Amino acid sequence: MGKKVTYAIGFIRQSPFAQELKEQQSRYDTELELGNKRKAATIALEISDLLIAQVDEIDPGLPAHVQEQDTRKFLTKAIGYCKEAIKFFQRDKHSPDTMYDLVSAYYNLCQCHSSLEDYEAAIRYGTIALSYMPREDQDKSKLQMIYKTIGDTYFIKATDPDESRHDDFFHAYEYYMKEKSILETMTLDDVDRDPTVLPQFHRSNKFNLGVVCSKLPNKREFAEKFLKEAVEDAQTLKDYANEKKTWWELGNHYRRVNQDHLVKACQIREMNIIRQHGFHEDELPCLEERIKFHLEMKEFAECYRLSKRLKELTNEDTKEYYTSIYSLITQTEQLMGRYEEQDSIHSLTLEALLYKVSLMYELAQLLMENQMYRAAFRIADQALRYIDDSKASTSQMISTYLNLLQIKAESQWQLRESNIEAYIDLDNQTLEFIDKHTRYTRIQLEHKIDVYKRRIEIHTYYNQTQRVNHFKKLLKDAEIQQEALPDIIQDDPMDVDEQVFITPIRFDNRITPSHKLLLKSDTINIRINVLFPEPVIVRILCYDLKQTVKWLMEEIRRRTWQIHGIEPIISRLKIKDSDLYPNDLIQDVLLELDQQVDAVVTGTALKSALDIYLNACDRLDIRPSEYIRKQLANVSHGVIPLKGAVYEDQIPAIEQVLQKMNMISTLDLSFNFLGNTEEG
Repeated sequence: MGKKVTYAIGFIRQSPFAQELKEQQSRYDTELELGNKRKAATIALEISDLLIAQVDEIDPGLPAHVQEQDTRKFLTKAIGYCKEAIKFFQRDKHSPDTMYDLVSAYYNLCQCHSSLEDYEAAIRYGTIALSYMPREDQDKSKLQMIYKTIGDTYFIKATDPDESRHDDFFHAYEYYMKEKSILETMTLDDVDRDPTVLPQFHRSNKFNLGVVCSKLPNKREFAEKFLKEAVEDAQTLKDYANEKKTWWELGNHYRRVNQDHLVKACQIREMNIIRQHGFHEDELPCLEERIKFHLEMKEFAECYRLSKRLKELTNEDTKEYYTSIYSLITQTEQLMGRYEEQDSIHSLTLEALLYKVSLMYELAQLLMENQMYRAAFRIADQALRYIDDSKASTSQMISTYLNLLQIKAESQWQLRESNIEAYIDLDNQTLEFIDKHTRYTRIQLEHKIDVYKRRIEIHTYYNQTQRVNHFKKLLKDAEIQQEALPDIIQDDPMDVDEQVFITPIRFDNRITPSHKLLLKSDTINIRINVLFPEPVIVRILCYDLKQTVKWLMEEIRRRTWQIHGIEPIISRLKIKDSDLYPNDLIQDVLLELDQQVDAVVTGTALKSALDIYLNACDRLDIRPSEYIRKQLANVSHGVIPLKGAVYEDQIPAIEQVLQKMNMISTLDLSFNFLGNTEEG
């Protein structure tokens, strides 16, 4: 009989590996005592396999915290045995047999750390396992498992709010594609002649690729194909659990690409499988998803119909869950109905407009509270456009506008479907609005703190440590200022004469929020390395630290042309290995008084013969010839007619035209008096 495992709460169950583990541990100790370290290492690896397998046998009926404790206990022990085995294997690592043992040991470490959510360690050990895989006679089954585990680790990391980074899904995609390539070469011999294994591997791989492609904008076109094939495979295998899951992900994909008419069909297919095959625990969350989708579509009758089924499934433990969903339906219907009533009014008064956008703000808040970020973004964006179109606003409108900006920025960030430029742009608009339209320090600080916290998350997500530290400092300074404020505000923070109209709410082309500068000086000297094949250096003084990187790129083009006579086409700017984005603010990214920046160049701008001539005259301190100006004004290619028009002092400027105008075939300099003629 195996060893019984007794838990404090009274559960008793047979551990299927307990006896084998006990025997293997005894053998391990014996081999160590005898000095058979190679044999002991092999046994240690087998023990780690058993401990990892033991995790899958933990009773799902146990309390979650007990399951978590047991999982951590088994995996920690497995890690210890793996590391002991690796010590011995490393002494003979050039032997083919030992290399396979090292692959297995590092793969086990990868599995353990992935399950313990130590993602970086899991990826590191998985990569080491691949490095020990022999180039010939590879164990395809092991290689497939390693690729899949690393891909899974990146995938799980990407969904962890605290650990996710912007490139996790892309790395997951890369490893799933490597797994796909191996699967296409595998046969029954690679899976112990088990005919059920390979079809499941292929199905799983298609599902994973479909999900990650849907989350990658440049791979999104492939998502539908992979997910549909995964559905077909699950149907063939009668794998209803995975078919259900795939319909759900296919519906999510259609939401992401705004094909809402296809979402309902996916949700219905998922629900049918849940009911037909007894996945009772999934019916409540599926109903919630369907209700929220129909809410966005303003299909309230369907929402109430589904809520009746939701009520039938609730008990005392889930009563509050039903109540919150039903309340969401009724509140959404009421708010939408009230603000849509205003649409029938052709010419809204300012008071009526304020009432309408206030209702929309209340609805956007409700949607945010219920994690309906896509709907909240749309409502907030629509309300902001209504206010923009009104051309004027009162203090109450300012307050509503600012709150809507925050909702729009936060919902966009929570969706994680835009690029960093879009996130920064919207946050900068919010900061600009705070400085231009709020008079009270407390209001300013509250909103800036929200923006700074979001910027810390954004720059952490994009691995931009320097900017993370910058916004942490801004956040700390703002919180210190906030704590120093008196507890009671004597005046209404938005107290303005309601009859007095203020400046229209609008943004200039350049985003210019003015918040506390990190730099002591208001001017910085920026040293630019313009990366031509033969790099040149230009220096730019920035007197306004609220300028954007886009402004800096324009200045680099202008100054390089002015000083060096060549205008670069710049793809991006970077500091060391960190790219700068056009809507970044100078004060957020250039944190040194003598900052060095690289300008990555993809080509040079075409210039006319006249432009090149005048530029050369400026740089070489040559007085331009009016006759040459007229002659060059209409020259684009072919012949430059300078017959009898060039004096010796003009030659350096004309040389510049010849060097930089590729389309000039003939330069007529006949009858010119250029000096230096020898008397014969």
